[in-house]
Amino acid sequence: SDYSADMTLSNGADLSFSNATTSLIDIADGETHQARDLSFTTVTMTATATLAARDVIYLDGTASQADKADASGVATGYAIGISAEAISADAAGRVYTQQGAVISGFSGLTAGGTYYLSETAAAITTTAPTAAGTVVYIVGFALSTTELIFSPQFILEN
Repeated sequence: SDYSADMTLSNGADLSFSNATTSLIDIADGETHQARDLSFTTVTMTATATLAARDVIYLDGTASQADKADASGVATGYAIGISAEAISADAAGRVYTQQGAVISGFSGLTAGGTYYLSETAAAITTTAPTAAGTVVYIVGFALSTTELIFSPQFILEN
């Protein structure tokens, strides 16, 4: 849900903020809470192919651009981010790259589940690949049915 607040600081100055993607801030208790601020969890990258929002990407070394990652081999199996938005081929767009970023907008995740890079381009799965030559690469962990904690980890090559 949306969150907004207005408060008066001790010196009389007003401070207002609003963040529609944040649901964890609670000013009244005096504690520090995680804020989901897209400005520090995304970078701008150019895509080699058309990417949908929430596509898992790797860095294409020949073009130095974002491309769809998949677990079919080492060359495409190092996920460096997840597209924050749809990005057309040869266009720039935002990509989540920060370890620990909470990414919303998924559907059908199993809360608490571990999500691996799939052999299907740009996709995630709860089943680690086992075929020879594939890579096992953890993309993240489901915080809820719609949120993934981005936690990329290369595990092994089959």
